Amino acid sequence: MASTRELRRHIRSVRSTRQITKAMELVSASKLRRSTEATVASRPYALRIAEALRDALITPDHVAQHPLLVSRPIKTTVLVVIASDRGLAGAYNTNIVKHAIDYVRSEHEAGRQVVCITFGRKAEQALTRHGVKIIQSYGHAQSHPVAGDVLPLARSLAAIYVNGDCDQVQILSTKFVSAFRQEIHFTRFLPLSAAEFEIQTVGDAHYIARERAAEQRDEHLFLYEPTPQTVLNSLIPRYLETILFQYLQESISSEHAARRLAMRNATDNANDIMSHLQLTYNSVRQSSITQELAEITSGAAALEEN
Repeated sequence: MASTRELRRHIRSVRSTRQITKAMELVSASKLRRSTEATVASRPYALRIAEALRDALITPDHVAQHPLLVSRPIKTTVLVVIASDRGLAGAYNTNIVKHAIDYVRSEHEAGRQVVCITFGRKAEQALTRHGVKIIQSYGHAQSHPVAGDVLPLARSLAAIYVNGDCDQVQILSTKFVSAFRQEIHFTRFLPLSAAEFEIQTVGDAHYIARERAAEQRDEHLFLYEPTPQTVLNSLIPRYLETILFQYLQESISSEHAARRLAMRNATDNANDIMSHLQLTYNSVRQSSITQELAEITSGAAALEEN
């Protein structure tokens, strides 16, 4: 059994760790609150620009054309993996990387090539260890992003697709549902399609998803000035940047929520360990005192006999 000195040292160590995890939990809670407010505030704009693009894509194909609308047989896919720069967020990064690796393997088995673009150093490090080809990587410029953080990525993805270096772009990101629930999603980012941009409601939050449901859509035609092509040329880049920014916002909120929960669990575990150590310490100390008293009593009795 450990000595009282070792137990006291262990208790001090666990107490110090508990202070750190508690502080990190409070910091994550503060960041989560601010990030959630920003995420919810940006959703209506993302929703409206998706609706505007949906209406523009309803125009006849021979009128409205754009290089990012052109579909081709899929031979090469660019997978954009959005994770975090920092760890200590439970299984947040691990789950994202696992989904990315599973997707890469399934595509390779089907005879298709996949290359990755990472947003977040943890994804870059993990995918590199697994031998996944990464053509570009980006780090989070700050805890609370601005729209300019995704501009280089949006322009790079558009250029890669237009140049024919890939046949589709998939986004692997995390959707923030609540402080206790985050969902990992694959979304086809490019090519854009005249398929519906259906608005789905999950709780009180609006998300943007696309599905082919033209038969369920009310057909409306709009007149555009100067031309539908000009409108698309201006609207599509804004749409790509806005949706990428929304993906980033959702992922960062999910990261803070995951880290807050992980630190809370770590703090609870530290409390449990300290309780167990304290009981063990008290038991060892009591046994030590009892033994000392017995030795003193035995010694006193021996002196009396002499």
